[in-house]
Amino acid sequence: MYLPNQIDWRVLALSAGVCLVATLLLGLVPAMQTLKIDLAGALKAESAGVVGGRGTAWFRSGLVLVQVSLSFVLLVGTGLLLQSLQKIRTASPGFSSRSVLHTAVALVSAGYDAQRAQNFEDGLITRVKALPGVESAVFARSTPMSYGSFPSSPIAVDGYQPAPDEQPTVEYNEVGPDYFLTMGIPVVSGREFTRADDEKAALVAVVNETMVARYWRGKNPIGERLQVKGRWLRVVGVARDSKYESVRELPKPFFYVPLRQNFSVGAALNIRTALPPGAMAAALTRRYDQWAPIARGIVVPREPPG
Repeated sequence: MYLPNQIDWRVLALSAGVCLVATLLLGLVPAMQTLKIDLAGALKAESAGVVGGRGTAWFRSGLVLVQVSLSFVLLVGTGLLLQSLQKIRTASPGFSSRSVLHTAVALVSAGYDAQRAQNFEDGLITRVKALPGVESAVFARSTPMSYGSFPSSPIAVDGYQPAPDEQPTVEYNEVGPDYFLTMGIPVVSGREFTRADDEKAALVAVVNETMVARYWRGKNPIGERLQVKGRWLRVVGVARDSKYESVRELPKPFFYVPLRQNFSVGAALNIRTALPPGAMAAALTRRYDQWAPIARGIVVPREPPG
């Protein structure tokens, strides 16, 4: 499926249709009941009891005033809601919300160990990138603004002295090479990860701009050290801030590490493509006819064809 930050107009149209039908049905019943009212008799009864008639008239006027007030509040609330939805739709989340297809490969349920999973993902990425219409593809542990959450870890930064009651803890993501290119997140300084950033290479990290401002006080962090889970990483890049869990969240520190340097089975596949989702899914199915697609784009894997 495509990444979030898009309004599904089919759902919006269905909701509007349900509201319209419900309004018509609820208004039709009282209207039909009024057909049975004897207006002449009601007017005679009203004129017969002037005092009672005045009380009823005041009561009815009050009800009309309440109804008009509630209707006005409802209309204002609806307008503000539509305005908020429009702002959310047009606001940039800091990554590409279009042209990126997200799916998953069920390696865990298939019983893959870490080594077999690495081999499978390497072969899969190579073959996916060779498909017509694919601009780039990458595995990542977590997906922005999805139902999952990002892991977090206590950190230490060379040169940063935390307050006595402060324990800096920052969320992060484990990603493969070309992640920032695929997701459309600009790298404003340094570099992003490459295939050389594997388990044999020096440990590295990419941090976002808010993390630079908080822990390096605006100093260039390229080449500086960051400690995560007792291991020292070297900062090699600075990425633009983006949204991670909600479009309403404020900018917060965040960093990325290479997936291969902390590998575990189970990652999402992100594909940047100019093709529509249906066409891309069909191309994947045709190319990898050994895989049996199951619900919601998740694939039961077998070894990639040679």
